Amino acid sequence: MSNSYQRNTICRQCINRKFDSAVGLLCGYTGSKPDFSDHCQFFETDQAVAAKSVIKVKPNSKRAKTAMLLVSLVMFINLIKITSLFFQYQLLAMVKAGEAVTEKMAASNDIRQLIVDLLFILIFLISAVTFIMWFRRAYFNMHKRIRGGNFTEGWAAGSWFVPVLCFFRPFQIMREMWRESASLLVLRADNMSFMKSRYLLGIWWTFWILASFVGNIADKLSNDNQTIDQWMDYTLATMFLAFLYIPLSLITLKVISVYSQMESALAESDEIVLAKASEKVTESVEIAV
Repeated sequence: MSNSYQRNTICRQCINRKFDSAVGLLCGYTGSKPDFSDHCQFFETDQAVAAKSVIKVKPNSKRAKTAMLLVSLVMFINLIKITSLFFQYQLLAMVKAGEAVTEKMAASNDIRQLIVDLLFILIFLISAVTFIMWFRRAYFNMHKRIRGGNFTEGWAAGSWFVPVLCFFRPFQIMREMWRESASLLVLRADNMSFMKSRYLLGIWWTFWILASFVGNIADKLSNDNQTIDQWMDYTLATMFLAFLYIPLSLITLKVISVYSQMESALAESDEIVLAKASEKVTESVEIAV
């Protein structure tokens, strides 16, 4: 484990845990604070604690599919946008070279570009909403499974809209979700398959920051496009931004897909946890009788 918080998260779900009012959480076997580095040899799931968390978990697969569909549409509209911007750049190059450009050609370009831009804005906004809905539900479920988190659930949605904070807090939340869920799968089912896919998050967030940076440049250029050269610079910047959205969309699809698989695997282990908890209750009743 990477820190004491993760160790304590695991220990809170262990039936061998003890609590000292002066020291805090202790291991029932060693009598000391948890200090294992990767796996604890004394860990045994407290089915009662796990079952309480599992019951509160909400389904998220439908939200994942909706988010992936909208991200795919964003990628598709950006392919159209690149083509449209290329034609616009050619038209501007013709004007700069002194070639004849009719009003009909200019008007046709403006109408086409306006339609593409409006479609992009609409699809992008809907995509952002569906992604954040999926993201918040995933963080909510993580909270219920591990009984807490580094941030409140509201930050999974709100952090995207706070200046400066939006450049790092969503990534911190996604990384926490990934690590905690993968660690829980290792403990419950000895499933190591998701531990090596965390590199995706760094690539995903790098493209997101880069796209935000290029988007800011394009916005500034749009305010200064008074000459043909300025219009051409703006068109190139916007085209480059549309290019960036292609790999960003693909990686986002991969991130949602992998984490959705992780949630599905956790849901399967939830059923096992509930079954074991039910068996223990039945055994307790039989003993009492």
